[in-house]
Amino acid sequence: MNTGIYQITNLQNGKCYVGSAVSFTKRWKEHVRQLSNGEHHSTVMQRAWNKYGEAAFQFKKLLVCAKADLIWYEQRAIDVLKPAYNICKVAGSVLGYRHTYEAKTAAAERARGNTHRRGRTEPKEVCERISAGRKGKGVGRVLSAETKAKIAAAHRGRTISEERKQHLRELNTGKKQSAETIEKRMQKLRGRKRPQEAIEKTRAALIGRKHTDEFKLASSMSRGQFSREQILDIRSRVANGERQSHLAEEFGVSQTLISQIVSFKRYKMVV
Repeated sequence: MNTGIYQITNLQNGKCYVGSAVSFTKRWKEHVRQLSNGEHHSTVMQRAWNKYGEAAFQFKKLLVCAKADLIWYEQRAIDVLKPAYNICKVAGSVLGYRHTYEAKTAAAERARGNTHRRGRTEPKEVCERISAGRKGKGVGRVLSAETKAKIAAAHRGRTISEERKQHLRELNTGKKQSAETIEKRMQKLRGRKRPQEAIEKTRAALIGRKHTDEFKLASSMSRGQFSREQILDIRSRVANGERQSHLAEEFGVSQTLISQIVSFKRYKMVV
């Protein structure tokens, strides 16, 4: 039989890798190919291969067994030998392994151009077939309160790396949402009340906070009726002798407001 558990040992430092194979010969050739091309899934073994070379590694059979028993025996070998080059400590699974940001980026670059991956715009008829095939498989379903609570608990305390944050910023910079998307979001928010706890938290964060002059100006002008140019125009015309009552009538506001603008009681940051 050519099926069973194998071990790849680094003769220079004694570290090893344990795996299972349906064909020992084919599996060893596959390891050599990946390591020679610098694309092996075990980054630690890849670094050792780059440093010591192929001659430093020995492939040997540990156990010959039936195909149905491969995972069971592989796990026993991992538990006993504790191989340093095995990234995943669970046989036949990637449980507990997290790809680096660089690895994810490289995978995304390789996926671009693949008709079944992101980075490629599918024809409308293909999108419709995919949509029809996914209907009834959880797409668009309403999540129960229990499920939402589980999802929230799984994400609570999760931190995003600075590299990931920067990547998201670059993706969204200059991106504009359609009027339809904005309207949908507004409809969801209409009538929605924030929890009292969230309101108190926001208030506490704002206590003692000082806004910049630019923020105050933007906030003031967003609530007012005048642009910067109009404010400067009003002040200039009054300084040249034009009556405030005429300006109030022209702009459709009270004379008191015009007086406050001229005396810098309103829009005092516009100079």
